[in-house]
Amino acid sequence: MLKRGAVLLLILVVIGGLVIYWTKIKPLEMKLFTFGTEKIISEGEKSFPSERAEKFYISSGEGYPVFTKEVIVDPFKVKEGEKQIFSIWAKDPQGIERVRATIQTDVKEVFRNVGAWQGVATGLGDIGKGFLAVWLAQYFNLSPQTQALCGVAVVAGNNWSCFLKLAGGRGIGTFIGAFLALNPQILGWSLIPLFVLALIWNASIGTILFLITALILLIFFGQMEIALNFVLLSFLPIFLKRLSPIGELSLKKRETIRNRLIFDDDIPRFDLRIVRIIKKLTKN
Repeated sequence: MLKRGAVLLLILVVIGGLVIYWTKIKPLEMKLFTFGTEKIISEGEKSFPSERAEKFYISSGEGYPVFTKEVIVDPFKVKEGEKQIFSIWAKDPQGIERVRATIQTDVKEVFRNVGAWQGVATGLGDIGKGFLAVWLAQYFNLSPQTQALCGVAVVAGNNWSCFLKLAGGRGIGTFIGAFLALNPQILGWSLIPLFVLALIWNASIGTILFLITALILLIFFGQMEIALNFVLLSFLPIFLKRLSPIGELSLKKRETIRNRLIFDDDIPRFDLRIVRIIKKLTKN
């Protein structure tokens, strides 16, 4: 049993590394620019942030960061003929030598920042490695509890990947892949509220309802092993990742914590996604 577990772990590490290598996002490149006229847009203006804005987190230092800051670049998405160059300036008595900016390696971020087919590849890769982790546990005849825990482990590994210096995505695609191997029927019914809410309102809210629906259906049909050892335990890596970067949070920032847990963002969005899609289609 120990030998099979070691072989399983080695295979998962190799497969996970290959998936990340082929679907990883290139780091955000920053260039210095010459002094010139700058326009500062206050957050109080109605047009900020616009639909072309993107949010990044910057930090300094290789080990313990001197600071961590959220930066909104608006507009970040350039149109044909436009050129977007920006810089980040930092000054500190301790002498900051390097500033690093990161982009979430999540499927929706790949779609927005890299391209559609790369986003599809990342999504399929996440689902595939989640499915493979559980399938291998089933192939080696490991116990149902171990199979479910392998699903939780691959979700956590996706969210804090050792290949990306403990960075990663939100783990939903990987969760779906593991769920597909454990119980495809209940997964199919549970995905309905996710797709509906993702289209009409907000995918983050849809994800919460998806997890709750899966948990209720599994308990109703007597699948307690999967409900407790997979779905319920997966709540921890999924929602803990939503709080990142955790270092900038405190008990005084309860509203930010609530917004990140519910909307997966510091700013809640109550407008309907379907309305934005219709407006975008009618403009074109």
